[in-house]
Amino acid sequence: MRMCKTGQAGMSLYIKAFGAWQEFYPASYFEAHDVWTRLTLESGWADWHDSNTAYYPASYKVDLSGWVHLRGLVKSSGAAWNSTFAYLPAPIRPAKRTSGVSISGDDSSPPAASTQHELFFSMREDGQLKFHYKGTSTSAFWHTIDNNSYYIGVLRAREYYKSKGII
Repeated sequence: MRMCKTGQAGMSLYIKAFGAWQEFYPASYFEAHDVWTRLTLESGWADWHDSNTAYYPASYKVDLSGWVHLRGLVKSSGAAWNSTFAYLPAPIRPAKRTSGVSISGDDSSPPAASTQHELFFSMREDGQLKFHYKGTSTSAFWHTIDNNSYYIGVLRAREYYKSKGII
């Protein structure tokens, strides 16, 4: 199998298999793969909004190489501890439970260094996105999901974009 990019149809990616070139990713995929999609947050969770600064809302994107990336800052506003804050769509859920690290804080203006905590974050095969705490508290906390990624593979990424009508 050989791969190349060509300018003949924009930035399409073609694969040569069985002696013939086949379009694997059309130009529309290259244009759309950098789009972030907002996650729907569960009850008791909200995107962090601060009048002084702008933070990304909880969102994901699927890249050309088959990685799912997460970003955003969320806050707990009455959610139970260790509760699910969002679900990933079925086509991009990890095959197995995946873990990451989040920074959390208990002050009203993130991210103040004096109040930051590191906590465990899981991306589950059933789509749950969940923070895991030690102990309990009734304080509202902010949490970042920035810089957390997991691999679903190129073929699953392609199927995801097919389901969105992009390719």
